[in-house]
Amino acid sequence: MAEDGKILIVLSTGAYQAALDEILAGFTRETGTICQAVYDSAASVAARIEAGARFHLAISTAAAMAALAQKNFLAARWPAGGNAVCLAHAADSPPPDISTPEKLRAALLAASSIAMSDPKHGGGSSKYFTDLMATLDIVAAITPKLLLTPGGQGAVPVAEKTAKIGIAQTSEIAMLPGLAATPFPGSAVTYELGISAHHPHPASPALAAFFAGPAGAKIRRHCGLETQ
Repeated sequence: MAEDGKILIVLSTGAYQAALDEILAGFTRETGTICQAVYDSAASVAARIEAGARFHLAISTAAAMAALAQKNFLAARWPAGGNAVCLAHAADSPPPDISTPEKLRAALLAASSIAMSDPKHGGGSSKYFTDLMATLDIVAAITPKLLLTPGGQGAVPVAEKTAKIGIAQTSEIAMLPGLAATPFPGSAVTYELGISAHHPHPASPALAAFFAGPAGAKIRRHCGLETQ
């Protein structure tokens, strides 16, 4: 039986905000269903759900969603596109050459300032970059140049011209005018959409269908999320 309450709650990783805001607005116009999105890091989305947070649909990394499904938090799952960790830089400047580990190391060391979301929020891009700095043995050199931001906002200081480059995901950069994204090799992340197993809502299947259909796919492409 569907639970009472008109508002359909979607708990989502922050990397999906640009696309999901637009998708939910379109779904509300089409169906009249009132929707509310709650954004957090992938790690925090999983923690919220495991702690019993009320939600009707969730969007997170495929790995996180698979783990939640194994613990019976999700009734069904669908592919929800992909993303990549990128260097955010001004669109009117030459893209940095990060095609080899040596060139990547040189580009990072040459940057006067680097923005990224604070690793304490558990975001995928900051975890990736933290591990990358250790692999390239540049932690000591880069740390003083880091400008830490709230989760999902690693590219914002670049758009505001307070940082030279930023570490963010494709969809986060797509939200900001005047920026371009250069993906880190091998950094692609895939996402899934899932319906809650414990908090049914009568509009959940319709939103999942809208999300997976042509309108949803068009929005995801526009917002920098490749469709599966």
